[in-house]
Amino acid sequence: MSFQDLDIDLLRCFVAVADAKGFTAAGKVLGRTQSAVTVKIQRLEELVDRQLLKRTSRSLALTEEGELLLGYARRILDLHDEGLRRVAAAPLDGTLHLGIAEHFVPERLPLLLSQFARTYPRVKLEVVVDTGVPLVESLDTGQLDLAIATRTEGKSRPGQLLFQEPLVWVAGNDFRLDVSDSVPLALKPDPCQFRDEALAALQRVGRPWTSTYTGNSVPSIQAAVLAGLGVSVLGAHSVQNGMRVVEDELPDLPSIDIMLFGEEKFGGAIAKALVNFVLRSVQEQENLMVLPARTRN
Repeated sequence: MSFQDLDIDLLRCFVAVADAKGFTAAGKVLGRTQSAVTVKIQRLEELVDRQLLKRTSRSLALTEEGELLLGYARRILDLHDEGLRRVAAAPLDGTLHLGIAEHFVPERLPLLLSQFARTYPRVKLEVVVDTGVPLVESLDTGQLDLAIATRTEGKSRPGQLLFQEPLVWVAGNDFRLDVSDSVPLALKPDPCQFRDEALAALQRVGRPWTSTYTGNSVPSIQAAVLAGLGVSVLGAHSVQNGMRVVEDELPDLPSIDIMLFGEEKFGGAIAKALVNFVLRSVQEQENLMVLPARTRN
């Protein structure tokens, strides 16, 4: 049996549809119309002679063959894009001291840093994970070259906006919140912007609350929520399987500005390369991000 080569553009379209969970949403990511995306998926299915997606009027899901191809498509695209970046990237050699706010870590950091390391293998990254205030202070003392943190944690220091992340109320899938009870909260201690936003929102609507768990890190708060110890506030990217976003009678929360600080002071070639890399990677992830569905009790 002979096979035809798979076009990178078709694979990229297929991955976008799978990630965005729809043709229209994928079209917005790719800058294509819904009909153009449909044609590309049909072409890919013709090439592999298999149905890759199960389409109904209300939902879209991968077939067994689609799930299989998706894994290979991601690997092919990763290698393709890495190769282009390596060829186009200027040779760099040196060390960059980077600070990352811990709520940026769970989903984004490992992938971003691994891609950067493959693109610039001679650059040594020394990464510090902490809360925003210590990170920005470390910039002032010269211990860090760049830092990724929230705008309010960084005070009024100038920085570059990477993206805005919605804050959401989260609880375990089986946790039920009675609207007549005070809100049991699982939060980090002061100083913590997420804690401040949660308490300010509840105070604004006169909703009572009690502290049921205090943890010193985002993973500890995630574990407490999954264990059913209370309701918390997390960035939308930090919502894990086993959690649900709660809306019932809880006040709206703002979005936070995730900023890159220190670029104006540390203008070396390595820093500029990382800045461009972070901006491109964040934009790609934001385009494909689907926020967790909100639920009511």
